[in-house]
Amino acid sequence: MADPKEPHLLSLKVMRLTKPSLVRNNFISCEPSDIALSGQEAANDVSVSRVASLPQSFGSIFLGETFTSYVIAHNGSKEAVQNVQVKSELQTASQRVPLMDPEFKPRDTLSPGESVDSVVAHEVKEIGVHILVCTVAYTHTHSAGRSATPGQNAPEGVVEDRKFFRKFFKFSVNKPLDVKTKAYNLKNDIYLEAQIQNIMPIPMFLHSVTLQAAAFYNATDLNDFKSADGKDDGAPKSIFGELTYLNPQDSRQYLYRLSPKDANDAAIRTNMQIGKLDVSWRTNLGEQGRLQTSPLSRKPPPPRDIEVTVIAAPAEVRCGQGFTMSLRVKNWTAATMELSLLEEQVKAEPILLDGLSSVNLGALEAGAATDLSLDLIAVSTGVHFVSGVSLRDKVTGKTHPLLPLPSCFVIAVDQGAELGNALGVIEELASFQQPASSPAKSSAGPAAETAGTPAPAAANADILLTPASDTDA
Repeated sequence: MADPKEPHLLSLKVMRLTKPSLVRNNFISCEPSDIALSGQEAANDVSVSRVASLPQSFGSIFLGETFTSYVIAHNGSKEAVQNVQVKSELQTASQRVPLMDPEFKPRDTLSPGESVDSVVAHEVKEIGVHILVCTVAYTHTHSAGRSATPGQNAPEGVVEDRKFFRKFFKFSVNKPLDVKTKAYNLKNDIYLEAQIQNIMPIPMFLHSVTLQAAAFYNATDLNDFKSADGKDDGAPKSIFGELTYLNPQDSRQYLYRLSPKDANDAAIRTNMQIGKLDVSWRTNLGEQGRLQTSPLSRKPPPPRDIEVTVIAAPAEVRCGQGFTMSLRVKNWTAATMELSLLEEQVKAEPILLDGLSSVNLGALEAGAATDLSLDLIAVSTGVHFVSGVSLRDKVTGKTHPLLPLPSCFVIAVDQGAELGNALGVIEELASFQQPASSPAKSSAGPAAETAGTPAPAAANADILLTPASDTDA
């Protein structure tokens, strides 16, 4: 081997390959007549010339971009060398990645004045300090009298010395985007709000922002719309327009909906992973960048024993007339329930049950669902919620009060007779709900009784109530 202090016959140069930029003409004007063209837009067109400027420095590289480098080994000596090899690798804080040029071929002989080069590229996936390590190896053939090993008598003839050297090039990778997400639980669906901010010093063109949903969900992009007049041939358009570019420090918000593939799968209630965001962009003269976030998570809704979904509900009803609200009750527990519908009170409630205050719904097996029709009657005009209604499990003794059902707009049939009709309905319901052997109680009294047996006390438990659709809600 040769003396490491001896000058090498080959020299190594490394350059980063980037696209040029357009030269800008800086106009200094004091009056509008200084520029032949009128308008700010015309001035901007004139300020950008058709001359390209090559980069004068290494520049900045951002996460998600492709780092491309040109490595060249040149023989500036007067002697030929053999078996020239050039290797490159990129070292980060966590790994060491070899960079290969598929078109590079080792040179058997490199004559004086000749060069061997390679182009290596790597998509940057980590932020922080990166080190490009380039190694050049070659064989120097010379006579035995010129042996580079001191203190050793070389034999007569030809000696082949295998030489190599390394060079290190350090650069930093910065963060191009600031991504903030927030997930909202609504029924079985999840709405994901994503805010993307450009923190680079140059503008960027957002090529695409997509959500890759987890295995349990189907993702719907809510950032596109279709024209109502049908002039766009059904092609969706972006709500941000045709030019989706972001200036430095500008931000943009995106919205996505994730729907479960199987709404009856109990695993979706506790699943936290919802997917990943994939963002791709271009800068300057078309340099590409692509970034994928880490797996996004959400906070699962609190566990519920019973879920009630509104199937259909009228938006407008008339005072003193009955109406029906359709519900779907689902048992999320692992045991069978014996459910009954209870009306807790009738005092001052604007909407009451039309009929018995206790209705037996029968057995509801684990994971099963059943449809329920509520017969109601409104006794007061205005916008009111249905309240005071609960479900009771006879097996466990738990009472699950329903959260306020969708509101109804109650209008009067005859405003002059509204008060009399309302009082008459309250008196009729109160007398109907009392047992035959007991005296009638006032509407302002305690909870109604059924068949002479008071409603048993039970522990309260929350229940999830979400509308199934927007129809008539």
